[in-house]
Amino acid sequence: MGARGGGDLLRGEAEVISGRRPKDPASNPFFAFLFRNQELPTSPVDRTVGEGETVAGFRVVSTPGHTSDHTSLLRDEDGLLFTGDAFGALTSSRPTVGGIKALCTDPKAARRSAERLLGEDFDTVVMTHGKPLIAGARRKIRESVARCDY
Repeated sequence: MGARGGGDLLRGEAEVISGRRPKDPASNPFFAFLFRNQELPTSPVDRTVGEGETVAGFRVVSTPGHTSDHTSLLRDEDGLLFTGDAFGALTSSRPTVGGIKALCTDPKAARRSAERLLGEDFDTVVMTHGKPLIAGARRKIRESVARCDY
């Protein structure tokens, strides 16, 4: 990605991606145990970004919870929001906060991040797991936050 960027927001994620630090454990003890020896592929990282910086036309929005340094990306010009794992529809057609609570590092932080995203101006949502939300994206995300019990 070029020279090191301005922020330290993603330093922890960069350390995981580069293999210098283990991944964040799941909050659920069973999943933490189950995935304890899982090795993630690694890659060199030469740039990190901070809250509010722009990458390829997308503004970086800090959304910790699924992982400690999780971020989402928002293209303000057309309201296209990439939530990563801040939301997911892995086990159903309805998005859930943090994807699956048991796999979040910090479920309560995931909810705070989800609530924060509702304050952003977006029309379309793309999640890591699940189909994109095009029609009624804001309503579906608001309903997901309202259903969240953590």
